[in-house]
Amino acid sequence: MTRKTTEVLSREFLELEEQSRRNPIGGSRLFKLLLAGDLNAGKSSVRSNLARFLGMKDFYVGDVFREMARNRGQTLNDFYSSLDPETEKSIDRKWILEKLLLNRRILIEGRIAPFVETVAAQLGITLPSWEKAIRIKLCLTVDEGVGAQRALQRPENAGKTLKQIIEESRVRMNNERKHYLDLYGIIDHTDRTLFDIVIDTTRITQQEVLQEAYYMISELVKKNE
Repeated sequence: MTRKTTEVLSREFLELEEQSRRNPIGGSRLFKLLLAGDLNAGKSSVRSNLARFLGMKDFYVGDVFREMARNRGQTLNDFYSSLDPETEKSIDRKWILEKLLLNRRILIEGRIAPFVETVAAQLGITLPSWEKAIRIKLCLTVDEGVGAQRALQRPENAGKTLKQIIEESRVRMNNERKHYLDLYGIIDHTDRTLFDIVIDTTRITQQEVLQEAYYMISELVKKNE
């Protein structure tokens, strides 16, 4: 199949943006879009742009941890190493209560954002009107090697080899699986069968990922109206 030219994609992108402004997906309904996926799959770029397209606020759970690490004068890795379960649960409680529940239309990115029902139950939080809301779990994936190549472009990874990045990513994902199992009983936060939409970002541009996500979300909402 022939790839579309940059000019065609740009025109379609602008048309899509105009369409979304005129007729937002889901109208005035409660809409909670929960985003997670592989390391280096381009989640943050998609989050901010997709939220704009959908007329949503957006929030990245990881920003809370980064800010706390800066305030403590720690690297992010050191912060996570010293983070106790109760502090982490208090952070999760805060974003559920102050972000997820206080905004009618919001896109939240985070490792366990798609498992908010499980997390809320563990924390004793009720989710009012949850069954009436549009709830979509979106997962972005990427080939391990391609993801590592993307990571190599970041300043903090200067001097590392592709092999090192791949190994670090594997260790991190395995550690996270054990962590969330211990913390909330989530068996595998990377299980793609638990998501409503899965998009492989390996061989497509960020713009194409955004367009595909928009169309798939639109179709899913229409199907469940």
